[in-house]
Amino acid sequence: MSDEAEKAAHWDALQEFRELKRHRDLIIDAMGRLGKALGDFAYVLQHPRGCAFDAQPNEIIIGREQRAVARVEPTHLNWETASNLVADYTATMRRIAELEPRFRDLNEG
Repeated sequence: MSDEAEKAAHWDALQEFRELKRHRDLIIDAMGRLGKALGDFAYVLQHPRGCAFDAQPNEIIIGREQRAVARVEPTHLNWETASNLVADYTATMRRIAELEPRFRDLNEG
């Protein structure tokens, strides 16, 4: 491989590494939102006393004392959505781990 081709390959790998880290952060944010919604929903299902439930075709809103305490959307309860989110996280983290030794000196979370 020529020096120029090696530099180009290094640059491409660096760009992939940076994009994977940005993508990882988006996945972690989505997982956190899903976990919060499901956690809130699980709690009110276990402690329904005093809650008002409003089940609509596209969401369920649970309130207590005039304020919403949980909101669940169909995607929150969709197995395929949750499974794809976890699989995407796993694949992204695996690829980051493969590339990380090459770019360890970068301070990019």
